[in-house]
Amino acid sequence: MKRKIGKYLFLACVLFIVYALLGTVIKVSLLKAKGKCTKGVLIPELSSFAHRYTKASLVYEFTYEGKTYSGNSLEKDTSKVGDSVCIVYLPSFPSISRPMTYFNTGDINCSCK
Repeated sequence: MKRKIGKYLFLACVLFIVYALLGTVIKVSLLKAKGKCTKGVLIPELSSFAHRYTKASLVYEFTYEGKTYSGNSLEKDTSKVGDSVCIVYLPSFPSISRPMTYFNTGDINCSCK
């Protein structure tokens, strides 16, 4: 019984690591292929994956179909709160979004208005 539980725990850990590694790749690929552009705004909220080891970035917000979504803008300059940023999101899953600065030039053709 203990051996089966150990195998299931190991499998769960492996699947979690695979999801963590491939999840971002899949999301970015979908954004490049199916993403739409919109204008967002930097808000006075900070986001950081590892607060101790990285400098926090400002959060952006955008609205799609009456609902507000947010994400990490990658912008560290807090004097830019209130500035507009171009956001790429998936219309089918608007919570999956990235700022245009996340992508290489030419990856996505966007002209936020």
